Amino acid sequence: MKLLILPVLLTAVLFSTTTKAKSPLLLINGILGAELNVKDDRKRFFGVFNHECNTRGDYGGLWVDLIHLPKCGIYELSMQYDQATGQFSDMPDVTIRVPGFGETGSVEFLGFVPYLRQFVSYFVARGYVRGWSIRAAPYDWRLAADELQRRGYYKQLKELVQTMYTENGNQKVTLVVHSMGALVSHHFLTSYVNQKWKDQYIHAWVTLSGAWSGGVTAAASIISGKEFGEIPIDFLADFASRAAAGFIVPIARSIESLPWLLPRASVFKDMPLITTPGRSYTAADYEELFKRIQYTNGHEIHQKLIRNLNVDYAAPNVPTYCYYGVGVPTPERFYYGRDLDDSITQPLMTINGDGDGTVNLVSSQVCHRWTGMRQGFQLKQYDGVSHIAIVSERRVLDDIAQIVEVRKATRRTFRRA
Repeated sequence: MKLLILPVLLTAVLFSTTTKAKSPLLLINGILGAELNVKDDRKRFFGVFNHECNTRGDYGGLWVDLIHLPKCGIYELSMQYDQATGQFSDMPDVTIRVPGFGETGSVEFLGFVPYLRQFVSYFVARGYVRGWSIRAAPYDWRLAADELQRRGYYKQLKELVQTMYTENGNQKVTLVVHSMGALVSHHFLTSYVNQKWKDQYIHAWVTLSGAWSGGVTAAASIISGKEFGEIPIDFLADFASRAAAGFIVPIARSIESLPWLLPRASVFKDMPLITTPGRSYTAADYEELFKRIQYTNGHEIHQKLIRNLNVDYAAPNVPTYCYYGVGVPTPERFYYGRDLDDSITQPLMTINGDGDGTVNLVSSQVCHRWTGMRQGFQLKQYDGVSHIAIVSERRVLDDIAQIVEVRKATRRTFRRA
């Protein structure tokens, strides 16, 4: 008998499946949108006894601690500007720090009041985990990008993105940024990291109410404390209004971020921003305006920021989603009943235009310049959604939930006889 051996034919079957994953989320706040802690070592009476604001050698709450803040906040939140170096520092015997870098706690709540709480909760309910797949990179909102870079913020931010990428199975990270956070992150993407890094680590950049070219409210903050960025809660707005003359103006004229948020002449053109009986001031007239109110270093600081930072709105070259509100009355011009001087004067009338209540529409629309990016660009306006409401608006959250879904095609091979 002969044994007949037949060859075995192996057939390769190839097919693909699609799996879903979620891009990790990294949140970057706007101005006023992160807690600040303070260590105050001031003494009084010839350096013998502690000042009433002294924190006894440890850090305590400052922003937003409504017991400590009204009593000590003017001095502790204010900053010193060194004309020789162009750098900012805390006031003597005061050290400010931002708690919770990498965590969401200091941006979910400001004191006891919610800021990004609803945003974070929405994504936690969809499987995200605080401190792992959803994190935050809070920063000292008194500073602009140059000072943040000098103090190491962008180094920390880069390392955090890389950590999130690794811990989440090499999933690219989605940056969600609000208000001034759009400027902070724009500098990071255009001036700090290179294209190879962005291609590897960034899934998307979602900007909410980006203050691209500032807003007229920043000028009113500096002149009279009428507004102070986007105060995210009603009772803080009431507190700020009551304390405007004695509280907001000294801080507004000492920190770096408000000159950074002034309307820029390249966008606002010859639009009158401030009007008095004697004259009107446009975004090209800050030098004269600041002289009138004796904001001594204001023009120099503003010019430094324009000179040193990327203000030509270079394309970020990452997949970009520019979301902002429209149809909300937004201060466009403040009319003062008398000519400005070194006293703190309140506007007699506010003339509104379109925007989100804080950022003027012409500023929000700066991102339209990036429509031709090869990485992709999406623009979306939300009618009637205000500057602060956008971070909890359900339509916005649902849209971001679509952005973070990552679909991967997987090829599988099976062999059979």
